[in-house]
Amino acid sequence: MPAEEGEESPRESIPEKFDGGNVIMHCVLHEDKERFAKVFDDAENPYYESASVLLKQRSEVGKSPIEVACMLGRADILKDIIKRGCDVNAANGSGYCPIHFAAAWGHVKCLEALVESGASVDCTTRHGELAKEIAFRYDHNHCVYYLNWAAAKLALVAFISHARELIADPEKLQGIKLTKEEKTTVLGSCSEKQEWLESTTDATADDFIAKKTELEKQIDVILNKTISPAPTTENGKK
Repeated sequence: MPAEEGEESPRESIPEKFDGGNVIMHCVLHEDKERFAKVFDDAENPYYESASVLLKQRSEVGKSPIEVACMLGRADILKDIIKRGCDVNAANGSGYCPIHFAAAWGHVKCLEALVESGASVDCTTRHGELAKEIAFRYDHNHCVYYLNWAAAKLALVAFISHARELIADPEKLQGIKLTKEEKTTVLGSCSEKQEWLESTTDATADDFIAKKTELEKQIDVILNKTISPAPTTENGKK
């Protein structure tokens, strides 16, 4: 989806003087991890008391330290920013989240750091644009590939959780009664998929999709069998 006319672009240039007196922004711009750590850990540091505020403070041109880290590809200091409590899903006035900036500038390592820390791959800008669509718009195909991969993996993780909750909470089954054997089958399948997730290091997006589809079919078979009407005999009696 292309950006609409007049819409803010996540690819605007970065001014040379960007920090505006914000030591956190300065550390991001110069990738100064040592000074960044001292701001938060050294009680004698002049910025110690205001560190958490500076971490989220926007510059005169409206950018926050986490957004600039994503724009510049500062993956290492981005991880430090996240560890200090910065919201990976915080959006600006146009709905751009850090993941949109990392995608626009083509920084896969930043995307990985964000997703591994809970960033949503489904968040959209005010105009409904996903991070992968922004990456595609700027020809960052490596980012598109990663975001599709991450979305497929997260979808499998979410469905495993959904399936377990479905079995654990009778109310979610809306009156459908499952036998102990049926519950064991579903939970066993969930455990198998979870173990596969944790042990497989070279899975593709298609692999995640296939595993999710397999689990969906297993659950559908059990639920449909449970709610289907009993077969009738030749004389019409059940």
